[in-house]
Amino acid sequence: MATAGVARPLRALVDAGDLHVALALFRADAVGMPADVVASMRETPQWQEDLALAHTTAYDAAIVEAGLPEVSVPTRFVLGGASPARMADGVRRYAAPLGAEVRVLDGQQHFAQRTAPRELAAVIVS
Repeated sequence: MATAGVARPLRALVDAGDLHVALALFRADAVGMPADVVASMRETPQWQEDLALAHTTAYDAAIVEAGLPEVSVPTRFVLGGASPARMADGVRRYAAPLGAEVRVLDGQQHFAQRTAPRELAAVIVS
């Protein structure tokens, strides 16, 4: 999960319009991806798609750094069953103190909204 203090440099990069660097920093320092993996991701078409959301990286990191607030409504986390263990551990770690339900989409990874949108929608509204 997020390295303490990564939200502030991410905000500066986003504000300066340096979205490529912000996305790389987010993936390396906030998500914990190895540098070589981040470098190889830059060469994929997915990188260009992900740049459209790079402006949200500072916000995402700030939320994680601040900790999740108290939630008083039923909450559900959705986890791709084929997601890396560190992501699954993170979802369960955040869900536990909230008493949140964790639903697993078998065979899916982190981007089920792209790979299985109908299945994800069914879990969200059920």
